Amino acid sequence: MKFSNVIFDLDGTIADSSGDILSALSSAMAETGLSPAGKPDRTIVGPPVAEMLGRLLPGISEVQCETAVAAFRRHYDSSSYPGTSLYPGMAETLSRLRSAGVRLFIATNKPEIPTLRVLDALRAGPFDGVVCVNSLPGRKLSKSEMIEKILSDWRLEKDRTLMVGDCDSDILAARRCGVKGAAVLWGYGAGEVCSCGADFTVSSAGELAEIVL
Repeated sequence: MKFSNVIFDLDGTIADSSGDILSALSSAMAETGLSPAGKPDRTIVGPPVAEMLGRLLPGISEVQCETAVAAFRRHYDSSSYPGTSLYPGMAETLSRLRSAGVRLFIATNKPEIPTLRVLDALRAGPFDGVVCVNSLPGRKLSKSEMIEKILSDWRLEKDRTLMVGDCDSDILAARRCGVKGAAVLWGYGAGEVCSCGADFTVSSAGELAEIVL
C-alpha cells in the first residue's frame, strides 16, 4: 500500500452536485431579484457560493451577495439532493479502499450541515473524518487549514497521506501542507488542474485505487 490515508474534496471529486447547486443558485437569485447576464452552468460550480455569485454578477454589492448566499443556503441545505450523484466507479473505489484498511477523510468548502446530508443521501460513508469550511466556530477554513486540521487531529503521517481533488486549489493546498496531490480529470476544475503540478493525474475512480494501493 502506497498511501494509508486519503483526503478527498467532495464536490467535483466524489460527487457531481452541480444540478442541485445550480438549482439552489437560480432560486436564490430569483428570490433576491438578481439577474445574471447568462444562465448559470456547471462551469461556475466549485468555489464558495459568494465567489460563484461574483462570477455571475460582477457588480453585485456585499449586502446583495450576503442576502443571496443566505437564500442559497435555505434552498440548498433543505434539499433532498435529487440532482447529486457519485461519479462512475466512486462507490466501488471507496469500498475497495476501506476494505484495504485505508483511512478516508473529507475536506470540503461546503458547510457541515449540507456536507453530512449529501454524504448520507449518497450513502457514501463512513469516513474516518469530515472537515468543512465551518468546522471551527467563528471562522472559515481554507483548504490548507482543513488538510492541516485532519493531519493534526488524526495524527496522520504526511508521507502516507494523499489529497485528491478536482481544482488547482486542492493540489496547491496539498503541496503547502507537505502531502502528495492527485488531480482528478472529471470534475469542475479539470481545465485548470492539469497545469498545477499535481503528483498524479487520475482519469477514473478505478485508476485512483491503483495509485493508493
